[in-house]
Amino acid sequence: MGGMGLPRILLVEPGPASQANLCDLLAKAGFEVFASSSDAAANRAQEVGADLALMELGAPGTDGFGLMQGMAAEGWPGKVVFLAGGEINQTKFLLEVARRLGASATLQRPFEDSELIDCVRRCLNQDVPRAVSAAA
Repeated sequence: MGGMGLPRILLVEPGPASQANLCDLLAKAGFEVFASSSDAAANRAQEVGADLALMELGAPGTDGFGLMQGMAAEGWPGKVVFLAGGEINQTKFLLEVARRLGASATLQRPFEDSELIDCVRRCLNQDVPRAVSAAA
């Protein structure tokens, strides 16, 4: 895994524009980011020593659950965060299934950049700045 350097994130995001945006966001937040196709994700996670995989759950032609289980079966010890968008009730159901199958966290699109960064940091047991709530 990442060891003493920057935490390593494997990004499995099928949309090129979204992949570029997420890579940039994560890199600016202090993570080393490696993009991968879903087909190569299990090998790539081991190869780069990823600490966490950030994956789109409902990407066309991709079985996110199977990918997560395959990565674990290959011996990869990292954590998985699933992203999902689409019809809200179906998305909530899929994200709940993902948590039950072992995902460390899930995020429903759309989300704020800070929500993603805080989620990744929590999963990696890094300090997350406390938000000041205006509500009492």
